[in-house]
Amino acid sequence: MSLHTGLFAADFHGAGQLRQADVEFTYLDRQRGGRARRGAPPDRVVSELTAVCGEFNAAVAELSAVDLADACATAARLYARLLAIHPFEDGSGRVSYVALQAALRSQGVPWVDFAGAVREHDERLAAALVTDRAPDYRPLTALLVARIALAGENDATISS
Repeated sequence: MSLHTGLFAADFHGAGQLRQADVEFTYLDRQRGGRARRGAPPDRVVSELTAVCGEFNAAVAELSAVDLADACATAARLYARLLAIHPFEDGSGRVSYVALQAALRSQGVPWVDFAGAVREHDERLAAALVTDRAPDYRPLTALLVARIALAGENDATISS
């Protein structure tokens, strides 16, 4: 919540406050067209955020010298799950994106740039946001690895 406050305090009256109402957002699913998804019910936002952060922290604690794909998979799950919870009335996507970058950075991976790959990002993220089957984080993970390689940061092992 402090990240949300820091990003939006000057621009948004609800900065740092979890949403109190139901929310629906749309994501791109090329196979099925634009798809709507509901965020977590307001009464479950705190517990779901706590669970996601706990799972992320546990995964990171197990990583000391990790494969790039493992670091990207952990960050991709965090990113997509935060988006699915959609904890804020406004800015959930931006906060989730910053969390993705921070998660990668915590594993020694520099900022991942999606410039020129926005449509591919959206398509691959859609596989992780589905509600009618198990989410698939592999396409998003593969995109992260590819973008890092493209940037020249393709070491096989990252040390934390």
